[in-house]
Amino acid sequence: MGVKANPETALSWFNKAANADDQEAQYKLGMIYYKGLITPQNTQGAIKWFQKSAAQDYQNALAQLGGMYLSGKGFKKDTAKAANYFSIAAEAGHVSSQYNYAVLLEKGSGVKTNKNLAIDYYRKAARKDHKGSQDRLKLSW
Repeated sequence: MGVKANPETALSWFNKAANADDQEAQYKLGMIYYKGLITPQNTQGAIKWFQKSAAQDYQNALAQLGGMYLSGKGFKKDTAKAANYFSIAAEAGHVSSQYNYAVLLEKGSGVKTNKNLAIDYYRKAARKDHKGSQDRLKLSW
């Protein structure tokens, strides 16, 4: 905003901030590598930055790693690790992680089945207008 777009300069600034342990810059740099924005796609580079950001409990990075373990993109599929990342982000209030963790709890995928805890997380996300959680709560339990 207010300057001519310069992707290379932007990448340089993201790198500087990420290397200075800025958790949001680490996450955003991870997304740049993950999606191949500005630079060629580099899943391993993305993982490095997501993990650094997640180590500082940055909710979006935790959720991203959870999704990558759940889908098997970038890692071998591991629902237990996905559940772990989602649970940390969910506890911190990350809405989509609350939903994803609730689904895993409901199905007993990567964690022991716990329908009561699943309902609690669906409710937390539903209160923040998460449609999928609202829909799950309409089911008869």
